[in-house]
Amino acid sequence: MVGLCIGIVAIGFAAWFEILRRNSPKMPGCGSDVGKRDDDGAGLSTTPGPSPSPTAPADDDKFFADHEDCYSQCAFPGVQMSDFSVWWMAVPFFLVGTGECLCNIPIYECCYSQTPPAYRSMAQAVFLLVTAVGSMLTAAFTTALSQYVTDNLDDGHLE
Repeated sequence: MVGLCIGIVAIGFAAWFEILRRNSPKMPGCGSDVGKRDDDGAGLSTTPGPSPSPTAPADDDKFFADHEDCYSQCAFPGVQMSDFSVWWMAVPFFLVGTGECLCNIPIYECCYSQTPPAYRSMAQAVFLLVTAVGSMLTAAFTTALSQYVTDNLDDGHLE
């Protein structure tokens, strides 16, 4: 139960950090409206920004080289980075890892010590099967809810 409670706290921290990241100011050194979407969401503003077209990689490379501290090369072209350190995410990752250790190790021990020797491998296999089914359900929910995840994470509500 301690491991599950720590996992819940970890998800709470991740949600809180996402709210803080979204509300944090953008990286300094870039124009405040460069690369933002129009009010109707139809496209990027006409202020200078990386080309959304894949036909001009040289222009994009030069733009990112000139603005390497402002724009993400992993996000939708023109998405400006938040001034929120990614290292804050170490807290929820550490807590999730601690919670998994406090959950999985006792389950492995229980599967080994509480089952007859002939069924120990079967008990381990059932535990791993249940874990795999949980991962598949996570993938199914992620796919089903993908329409709510936007290209620009500042427009979404991941928390």
